[in-house]
Amino acid sequence: FISTGINRLKRIERLVTEKDYHLRIANLFNTFGIKSDQNELFKKIMDLCSSFFRYDKLTITLSTGNGSQAVVKIVDGFKEDSDVDDIIEIENTLHGLPYTSGQMMNSGDWTTKYSVKGRFIPGDSEQFKVNTILAAPIVKDNDVQGSIAVERNEMKPFSDRDFALLEILAATASSILSW
Repeated sequence: FISTGINRLKRIERLVTEKDYHLRIANLFNTFGIKSDQNELFKKIMDLCSSFFRYDKLTITLSTGNGSQAVVKIVDGFKEDSDVDDIIEIENTLHGLPYTSGQMMNSGDWTTKYSVKGRFIPGDSEQFKVNTILAAPIVKDNDVQGSIAVERNEMKPFSDRDFALLEILAATASSILSW
């Protein structure tokens, strides 16, 4: 009976926590208006990500509009490999995959799962050992406008809950950026 009660308490706690996460994401709509600065939105997303996920690096990028490059808008965590305003290559890079595939990605060992030549630019994957990535495209009218990616050094994929939260967060960011 005690283990059943503990399991129920854990389930209730998980449901309450998930509801809190969803409410915090939905609150982004209340925070930003049509004339809001997108950098403020990215800072709020960074704050949410730092409370939702355990990661070593968060990177938010936006397309430069030419289809082959994106610009880094926000970085949280180590900045030795990329920083705000850096240009990344979309083709043949890990951080370009959400742009080219239009799909989310979650891997505990991206080097064996994805055939790309680097993380941000070709040839940079050996400089910094990052093993795990969870990334979501920011899509507007079936066109990828940006990406939110969280990475960690250890080989441990993000959970299904993390996947769902990032998916909702990226969709919310897309809606707000579409204003």
